[in-house]
Amino acid sequence: MAIRVWSTLSAGADPEAGAERRIGTTGMAVLSGQADGGWGLDTWHGDPLGGAALAGGAARDLTGESSGEAAADASS
Repeated sequence: MAIRVWSTLSAGADPEAGAERRIGTTGMAVLSGQADGGWGLDTWHGDPLGGAALAGGAARDLTGESSGEAAADASS
C-alpha cells in the first residue's frame, strides 16, 4: 500500500483514483522527475512483473520457501 500511496500523491494524481488502483507484491510504479521539481507517473504495473504464477497463495518466495513454509516459519 505504501508504494501505491506515495506514487499517487508524489505524481499529483487524484487520491481517489489512487485508492482504486492496486499494485501486487511484484508490481511496479515508474515515476520520472526530481524531488525539487516534481514527479510524473510514467507507468503503473498492478500485476506481478514475473507473471501470473507469482500471484496468489501458491506463489513461491524468493528465498525458495513455499508460502506454507514461510507461514510456518513466521508462526514459530
